[in-house]
Order: sequence, then C-alpha cells, then structure tokens
Amino acid sequence: FPLLIGQTIYFQSDVRLLTILVQKLVDFILSDLQCGAGWKGALGDFGSFCYKEVFERKTWDNAHSTCKNLGGELFSVTNAYEQRFLENFTNIESWLGYRDKSRDGTWSWSDSSLSVFTNWDSSTKNENGKGRDCVVLNAEEGKWKDAPCKETKEYLCKKMVDGK
Repeated sequence: FPLLIGQTIYFQSDVRLLTILVQKLVDFILSDLQCGAGWKGALGDFGSFCYKEVFERKTWDNAHSTCKNLGGELFSVTNAYEQRFLENFTNIESWLGYRDKSRDGTWSWSDSSLSVFTNWDSSTKNENGKGRDCVVLNAEEGKWKDAPCKETKEYLCKKMVDGK
C-alpha cells in the first residue's frame, strides 16, 4: 500500500524502513533524556549506561573522584561493543577506570565490573611496571596503554541511566 507524506509517496518497504528509523531516533532522544544534563546515552547491548567526556586534565585519582561526584565512575569497557562505541564516541586521550594499583599486573575496574575484555596496545606491552598502574585510552587507535596515575589526562565517566 502506498503512503503519501507531503509530496512523497512511500511504499510498504519504505514505510517499514521509516518506522525503524523513527524508533531509533526516539530511542536515542529518550536515552539522552534519561541520562541527565551533559551525559549521552548509548544504544546497543550497553544501552542502560550513560557516558560523559570531561575535558579537564586530572590525575587518575582526581578524575575518579570527579566521576563519582557526578554520579558515575571512570569508564569501564566490559565487551567489544562498548569498545567499539568508545572508539566512535571520543577522540581524546583519556583515563579509563582500569588499574593495577593493589597488585602489579592484576588489573581491575574501579566500578567492580568483571575484567574479561581488554584492548591493550601491543607496542607498549613492555612499558608496564612499577609506577604505571593506570590505563589511558589512545583515541587515535582505540588501544589501551598503562601510564603513571599521577599524570594528568582528560577522562571519561560512565553511569547507569537515571531511574534504573
């Protein structure tokens, strides 16, 4: 059946496509509305989270405190979908919520997420060691590298959607 909208005639296959696009747009708008001012919602397997880039340079500990004060945590990457989202979301070198401060070589997420997925930059593999207990996202390549926690970097926060 044809559908006339304005001066354009859409056929059944077009209407299905339009319906899908409108639903995705509505989902996107609602996800941002549920995140709060300054936060962005994400669609996909991780759609129940909100993300925020902070362009102020801080040490890892200070960035972590700021994210907690904003109602979130430093960004944790729990699967390949979140990693792909992260690569498309930001273009800044930034702190992630991953560190091995308790025991060298034993990495954990600040939000207590399971540490299953990693995306280490193999070219920096030999640089890890004492004093390099925090993780930075290399935004150009989407890879992770360890860095001294006392360095100042921009950072990414992550939180649950408001009301969930």
